[in-house]
Amino acid sequence: MMFGLMASWAVVLCLVGAGSALLEQGGKSPLALKDSSGRTVYVETPVQRLIVLNPEAAEAVKILGCTDLIAGVVEDLTRKSYLPELRGCRVVGTWREYDFEEMARIATADGKDGPEGTAVISYASFAHGSGRRDAFMVEEGLSPFQNLTVVGLDFFSPERLEEEMTVLGRLLQREGAAREFIEWNREAQARVDAAVHGQAGDRAAVYFEGSSRGGLGELWTFGNGSAIDRLAVMAKGRNVARGLDGSSQVQWEWVVAQDPDVIVRLHSTDQLGWAAGNEEVQSIRREIMERPGSEGLSAVRDGRVYVASWEMFFGLDGAVGLGYLARVLHPQADLDPEQVQREYLGILGLEYPPGNRVMDPWPGL
Repeated sequence: MMFGLMASWAVVLCLVGAGSALLEQGGKSPLALKDSSGRTVYVETPVQRLIVLNPEAAEAVKILGCTDLIAGVVEDLTRKSYLPELRGCRVVGTWREYDFEEMARIATADGKDGPEGTAVISYASFAHGSGRRDAFMVEEGLSPFQNLTVVGLDFFSPERLEEEMTVLGRLLQREGAAREFIEWNREAQARVDAAVHGQAGDRAAVYFEGSSRGGLGELWTFGNGSAIDRLAVMAKGRNVARGLDGSSQVQWEWVVAQDPDVIVRLHSTDQLGWAAGNEEVQSIRREIMERPGSEGLSAVRDGRVYVASWEMFFGLDGAVGLGYLARVLHPQADLDPEQVQREYLGILGLEYPPGNRVMDPWPGL
């Protein structure tokens, strides 16, 4: 009996000692998170530094007010006009090829073995013609080094957006800010849903084109399971590529056979849209409307061929893209996507450049 009591007190004293040691270390403790790759990761908190490998995650960090933690980014992020805070960050490669050794150097920049709480935020699931870019690949690349924890968060899927923002809020100890954004996003989507309610019986057929770089025989479009397909469903539209895989190549003859009511060609830019009359954008639209057989398409005959900012369809501003998409699919709907856009930029602490556009032609606003 006495031995059992003494053993119990020994356990208590050990726990107290561990707690004291924890306090001496500044209250840091490992946080268990389940990321979007399905991995359970353990991060020392509070996080001291971030290395961010995808633009959507960088926007999310900015929304939560923590860009001061970002110490390293891929080179592409230093050019984003809406992320000026990242221009002075150390570069850890490009979106095509990561520099894992530079990431390790950032984690040991203070001359120690590495500060506790250095997290690398990567895509959870992303593949491109040049190879994988997911959390497993990044984790493998960093395996020779210590003190870097990889967290896979995409921020481009509407279904996972709330969950991922919640995870990031916990990681950065900004749960309140994460909840505020989630509430705004829900409310913005609800406005669109109310405006297009009852339109489901007349779903406009829409063709999304991501790239025509390979010629008319290799056009990139977005099928079932893609983020943009989900937005089409939410906007009460019908994606003509829904029967295809998430990212698929089609031929222009296939598009002509679908005879879409609306064509949306995505255009990527590092800026907040483009100036009205932008020649590159006008050229993209003309090329589509002058393709063989295009004169017979409903979208071309009715002037419903649009060039739209890629960024607003994939990421934290998906509610903005949803609003513009719903507007072009349902011109009669009472919608003001420009207001949603102003609200989102306000969350980022930005103002939209006067006269700029994220869709051309401007959808009757």
